Amino acid sequence: MRLNNYSSGRNAEYMIKKILLSRGYVHIVRSAGSHTPIDLMASNGRRLLAIQVKKGRYISAEEKGLLIQWARAFKASPVLARKEDGRWVFHQLMGRTAHKQIQI
Repeated sequence: MRLNNYSSGRNAEYMIKKILLSRGYVHIVRSAGSHTPIDLMASNGRRLLAIQVKKGRYISAEEKGLLIQWARAFKASPVLARKEDGRWVFHQLMGRTAHKQIQI
């Protein structure tokens, strides 16, 4: 059975939530169906992350800019979680074009 885009995206968000829980992020909020730049907010008590989950590799400069802007509003680190070579990788956005891979 093939999943529609909503179900596929939701499943990806739940996978990221599972990864975050396993790494000590116990406060996680999912922004279901909101169409905002932030899919998940997560905190481990020391660090607050505003996360956009992408199954594909492409995210536009505009999307990056909005994620950064929204993350700043919440005093959170803007993070892009995306699947690369079959595994989930996390990138902290430093600007519309700059980012660095981080360990969560």
